[in-house]
Amino acid sequence: MRIGVESEGLAYGSNYSAWSRSVRLAITTRRMAGFINGKNIVPAINDSSYDAWDEDNFLVQSWLLNSMTKNVRVLFDHCPTACVVWEATRKTYAVTQNSSKLYQLRH
Repeated sequence: MRIGVESEGLAYGSNYSAWSRSVRLAITTRRMAGFINGKNIVPAINDSSYDAWDEDNFLVQSWLLNSMTKNVRVLFDHCPTACVVWEATRKTYAVTQNSSKLYQLRH
């Protein structure tokens, strides 16, 4: 299942800013933003709400991974939660993009 994000997907960070905005909008409109912003915390495994949380987390995680190109997706397949995927992509690509902008401004 896709969430209607850019057709080319996240491609080695060259389009991180546009990708992250599109994904955040799509996930937020589905009332699942808590899975990427850390507000929807993992309940204890023996908690009655754990199974529902786990299913929703996998759904959001699949949206994130399916919105990436195959070469990028393999970098984040190992992440245990949607929030970890989201943060890992931010840490991997947001800084690079900011560095590129800074370089362009200086030259």
